[in-house]
Amino acid sequence: MDKLDYPIITGVMYSSDEDVDKWNHVLAGSGFKQGSILQEVSYDPKIVLDKVSIISESINDTLSKEGYKLTVANPEDKASLDAFISGIEEIPFWDIPFISEKEYKNDCDRGLVNLIVNNSSEICAANYSFIQGKNEYGWIAVDKKYRDAYGMSLVLIKAKVEGIISRGHMGRGWIDVNNRKSLRFHTSIGEELIKRYKKNYVLM
Repeated sequence: MDKLDYPIITGVMYSSDEDVDKWNHVLAGSGFKQGSILQEVSYDPKIVLDKVSIISESINDTLSKEGYKLTVANPEDKASLDAFISGIEEIPFWDIPFISEKEYKNDCDRGLVNLIVNNSSEICAANYSFIQGKNEYGWIAVDKKYRDAYGMSLVLIKAKVEGIISRGHMGRGWIDVNNRKSLRFHTSIGEELIKRYKKNYVLM
């Protein structure tokens, strides 16, 4: 198996400094690299939808007038989405599970992938949800050219939580603890901070 194509991530909770030293030594010696400290969040999608609905609808109207479109991805978008993801530095590749063509098609059919595209059908922003039991995780990313200008992330959040509600699930996610702006934003729309992963390791 090619480790570069199939990265493996493991989260470890520590109870003492001795444990930290032990695991650092063992995992580093096995080819793992230390990743970010992650904060897990949990949320009721109905609460989040209530907080973002009005402003996201207004933003979506503005985007539509300027030629942008919110759409559910289709299987033909995979190459474009892969290229988009590769340009987003804030989403390390190990945070994105390997998705086969078949899995991607199934995810599109279930409405787990939303895109905002421009007049030229280029992807400006995207979100991808992953189902684990009754919880949904995932990521939202906006191209640097469009950040802080349109509010595309709010439009995607609304689409994402509407999908979560339709499937009868709850929302979960992880945020880098050093990303204070993201932590403030997510708590402001009703997400709650729960477990923190002190260390996580990536097998390269």
